[in-house]
Amino acid sequence: MGHRAALFLSVGTLLSAGCQLWWNAEAYFNTVYNMRRLMSEVEEEFSYYDETRRVQRPRVLVPDPSIIPGTQAGEIPPFLQEFVIEPAKLQPVHKRLDSILQKGSKILAFRTRSEFVEDALLMMAQAFFYRSEWLPAQIKCQELLQLFPTGDLAPDAQLLLAKAYLMQRKYTLGQQALSRAIDIGWYYKRYDVLSEAFRLQAEFALSQGDLEAAFRPYRQAVLIAPDGEQRARWQWEIGALYYRIGQFEQAATAFAEVLRYNPTVVVEYEAQLYRAASLARSGRFREAEEILTKLARSRRYEQWLGYTLAQELAFRRRMGTSEDTLARIERRADSAFAGNPALLAVQYEYGMQLLRNGQYRQAQRLFARASVTRSPVFQKARRYSELLARWEQAMATLSSARGTEPSSLSDSLRARLSQAYYELARVHTNIGNADSAELFYRRALQVAPDTGLYRSRATLALALSVSEPALRDSLLEELAACCPAAPYGQEAQRLLGFTPEALIDTAAELYESGMRLWRIGEYTLARQQLYRLVERFPASPYAPKALYALGWMYEHPPLRQVDSALFYYELLLQQYPTSEYAADIRLSVAHARARREGVAPEAILQRYPAPPTPPSSPAKPPAQPVLQESAPQPSILPDVVPSPGDSEEAPEKAPRPKP
Repeated sequence: MGHRAALFLSVGTLLSAGCQLWWNAEAYFNTVYNMRRLMSEVEEEFSYYDETRRVQRPRVLVPDPSIIPGTQAGEIPPFLQEFVIEPAKLQPVHKRLDSILQKGSKILAFRTRSEFVEDALLMMAQAFFYRSEWLPAQIKCQELLQLFPTGDLAPDAQLLLAKAYLMQRKYTLGQQALSRAIDIGWYYKRYDVLSEAFRLQAEFALSQGDLEAAFRPYRQAVLIAPDGEQRARWQWEIGALYYRIGQFEQAATAFAEVLRYNPTVVVEYEAQLYRAASLARSGRFREAEEILTKLARSRRYEQWLGYTLAQELAFRRRMGTSEDTLARIERRADSAFAGNPALLAVQYEYGMQLLRNGQYRQAQRLFARASVTRSPVFQKARRYSELLARWEQAMATLSSARGTEPSSLSDSLRARLSQAYYELARVHTNIGNADSAELFYRRALQVAPDTGLYRSRATLALALSVSEPALRDSLLEELAACCPAAPYGQEAQRLLGFTPEALIDTAAELYESGMRLWRIGEYTLARQQLYRLVERFPASPYAPKALYALGWMYEHPPLRQVDSALFYYELLLQQYPTSEYAADIRLSVAHARARREGVAPEAILQRYPAPPTPPSSPAKPPAQPVLQESAPQPSILPDVVPSPGDSEEAPEKAPRPKP
């Protein structure tokens, strides 16, 4: 009996293990494999890679003294804005993210016994995060941490949870989650998670203007790191932070401290490279040149010669070396190390220097070169390149009109010049030249036509850019008075604090009011509002739309008053013969009137003005006449049509409309 029980137990164990293996294999090949493939494609599309991942190449740093920004109330700190994927960037991978969520839901619903539930939860959280759906991402991370608190993916989930909290402006919870991610990262020896968590803590402290708090996590890491290799890594991060904020003397000292520990080859090279860059920016050129020469000649760092040449180019440019020497170094670097991220960063940095000096054309060429391939400066370089391309196009427009007498300018040319000045103002606003932006807004307003979009837009932009409150209010009041129904005029009224009751009725409001009354079955009141629109605003684009809606309302159930419908349709044909709505019903009205009078439709068509061009219907025109005495036929619907289920019973006989 004992042998038989042991045999049954062994068979049961094998069957159970076999079932588990089957569940895992089925879940992996049916869903998890595809989820991982799709996520890899998404992150490749986004160029989402971890800068702190231990790859055998140096990291690229770009100094930016304005890294400590003044965040306005209600805005997220700038370092978090990198997590917001622009719609244009998200659109190519939107279906892949949807597929990841669908496959993850299948695993949670039908493969709960497999070992891939943890993977599915994390990838679903990442998909939600990329779609800027912070709360669902937070929930999935919490589910993973609750179900698998000691799982292999717990550090990643805790870090992603902290990011989701920060993106929702839950800064206290985000800081707590970052501290928890650091604890888990130390426990699992996940130095990539530690590095990202420390970076977020430092960036958050910088956004709050607390420089000491930004360095604190790295200094603590140096103290508690288990070996010299990790101490060197965190000490390098201290130097990198000093370098990024433009404190180059402290950066040179911090990078020198790295060599006291036991750094890896790549960290050792990074420390010496950026120590030389810091010394050069501090004016200690001889020391910087010695280090760069040593790095260039050492076979130990031969594989990173492109990074050394990039810093040498920046060093020589800072020393004021001749253009021939700079061109020779640049040609050598470009030919041997095309697309090197360090070279692109140096081009970007020099472009920013030229931009600050007002040399926009030279800066635009450098930004264009720095945006040829993915690098840490790719997004910023592309943005500035596009801005300066707009600047150059606007300058070309102004140059073409140079020498023309202001009194002889046509309205179309004045509109083009106003647009060019407005573009110049927008460019200067984006690069931080507030005074230049205000000057070009003034010129855009001066040259704009007396009425129309260009003048109202320039007026509003100038009002928002001036610093004098009295002038600002005067411009806004002028804009609100001259064009209260235009979008810019409405924005001016909002900025002035006008209440909705103070605003005059517009054609759009009358149309929306009539359609709302129609939806609830108040047909008489709906007719009054729509016909009032036609009487008060005959030149509005809503007027033919209102007549079309009136005809449709009387043509179809529950009113079904063909005479009234025919009256409004004919009014539409007479007053707005060139509108798209008249083109839709012209033939139908002619057939209906021909049946009533017993004549040919061609004779009726001669009564109505013919459209100058073939009608362009917004939808497929009806195959048969719309107006009939018998069963109702389908017709082209207005933009907002009440469904039969939404309407109340109409009165037995609605009042006949009067002309």
